[in-house]
Amino acid sequence: GNWEVQIDLSNANGEVVAEDFLGFGLLPLYTYNTADNSSKEMWIDNREADLKYYFWYFKFKVDVNVSKRTFQTTDYVPYDAEGTGKAKIVSGKVMPGAAKNLHGMPNDSIAFLITFDDDSDPDTYYLIHGQRYTGFSE
Repeated sequence: GNWEVQIDLSNANGEVVAEDFLGFGLLPLYTYNTADNSSKEMWIDNREADLKYYFWYFKFKVDVNVSKRTFQTTDYVPYDAEGTGKAKIVSGKVMPGAAKNLHGMPNDSIAFLITFDDDSDPDTYYLIHGQRYTGFSE
């Protein structure tokens, strides 16, 4: 999927501490199948987002449960090919029809908590959430 997401500063329970705390607004996020077309994992990728060096670029595989529409990592995993650091995703969920697009039509929503082991405070979590990109704009 192609998603438009916002990054909020959060705690481990998913409670938002500061909305869009970096002031980026909506950013692209991609989820897609693995080369072997596994039903048990997918790629999650924000590498095309214009983060201006204030947030992490990441691209790594996450475990998925297709029937529950959930995804996560069981532990910290390398978040890029360079081995810069490790990330952990918890509480990942895709919610069919839970958002509304610009024209008020139902649209799929995505949300997950992510934390990075190389953060200045490794107990910090970020809530990344948004909806499927539809191509409509204001």
